[in-house]
Amino acid sequence: MTLPRTVSIAETAIFSQIADDGVVLDINGGKYYSLSRTASFLWACFLKDGSVEEAIDRLVDTFDIDRATAENDVRELVEDLLAKKLLVAREAD
Repeated sequence: MTLPRTVSIAETAIFSQIADDGVVLDINGGKYYSLSRTASFLWACFLKDGSVEEAIDRLVDTFDIDRATAENDVRELVEDLLAKKLLVAREAD
């Protein structure tokens, strides 16, 4: 799967921060999903501007990890959240 350049948070997804972690409620499906510290950080990045590339850059800078690991982590999260319809792929502005 090719990752979109930008994503937005689905209107049906409600996020709540709990310490360093987070919880997302899918109001359509009535399901809760827990997000790790890293996933919660990325959620905030997507909320800010939606740029997948920017999210990777911020992950590398903030968590001091190598770019390949960051790209893989972001890819896995984006694919998972898209599949659960918590993120929406969109065209770059």
